[in-house]
Amino acid sequence: MNFLENSDILADIGEFLREDIGRGDITTQATVAENVRGMGKFLAKENLVICGLEVAEAVFAHLDPENPEIETTYNEGDEVEAGTVFATLKG
Repeated sequence: MNFLENSDILADIGEFLREDIGRGDITTQATVAENVRGMGKFLAKENLVICGLEVAEAVFAHLDPENPEIETTYNEGDEVEAGTVFATLKG
């Protein structure tokens, strides 16, 4: 079973984000238009094993529920070398 199908866990993710973000970043709110989309990369700083992609997707779905985009060609358990971009996100 996919543990992210558990509605309690999804609710917890939302609560964790509310606690962490609070009212948001005042500087960003003052200087960046609401409709601006950003792009980020997940970069392996050292050799690693991919773990938690589903959690990352759930977190970003909470942050951008209308259009979360996470792209990766890797799967859970894949080994990745340092310096590798293993996922990108837009939102």
